[in-house]
Amino acid sequence: MPLLDANSAFPVTHPDGRVSKTTMYLKNVIDHPRIEVGDYSYFTHYGKLEETAEILAPYLGPGCRERLVIGKFVQIARGSYFITSSANHPMAASPPIHSASSSRRPSATRTCR
Repeated sequence: MPLLDANSAFPVTHPDGRVSKTTMYLKNVIDHPRIEVGDYSYFTHYGKLEETAEILAPYLGPGCRERLVIGKFVQIARGSYFITSSANHPMAASPPIHSASSSRRPSATRTCR
């Protein structure tokens, strides 16, 4: 079995030779000025490749002050996303807790202070 290629976008090949287009190495598909990703970190989703950064970090706009660093060999589950301080929500109370089965996604306002 050949070693995985860190420079490919899609690391999973089925036994019949088909390449899975739903699991991707993030470093090779995310082009965002505020997101840094290490080798072999992957994520599975069924949307467009161009939407991967927005799906993972919906509140992290290009003009925001923080950045997201994802290390090497990280597996991110489908449906997961990162909430950064640019989410622009009140900090006076505890944030609401959503169950993992919730189908609601946050609406990305993309406003940075």
